[in-house]
Amino acid sequence: MNVIKMEPGREPEIISIASGSAGLEAILGAAPYGVAIDPAGLYIAFVSELAQYDATDDGYYSRYANELMYGTVVITRHDHRMAPASVHAEDLGRVARLLQPVDAYGEVC
Repeated sequence: MNVIKMEPGREPEIISIASGSAGLEAILGAAPYGVAIDPAGLYIAFVSELAQYDATDDGYYSRYANELMYGTVVITRHDHRMAPASVHAEDLGRVARLLQPVDAYGEVC
């Protein structure tokens, strides 16, 4: 499955991972914590649960979810039936508008 990987200070990229939580855990290094970042619920952002407690890394802010997400963020896409679907190049621009970079103090950059 193709997902968008966003790391603070780097350009977002589309990567391929194994389906399910095992693929997310391999990228995030811990149990994934998911947040819907758009009103339709088609894009879900996953972050490391541990990184949220530590919060010493820069990250992203979702205005829709009113949520700060620290460290690496992996975004998946879902179809109209809420089944997981691969992301495409055009999804990069959509996701960039949904998440704003923040520093480790939670201030929007």
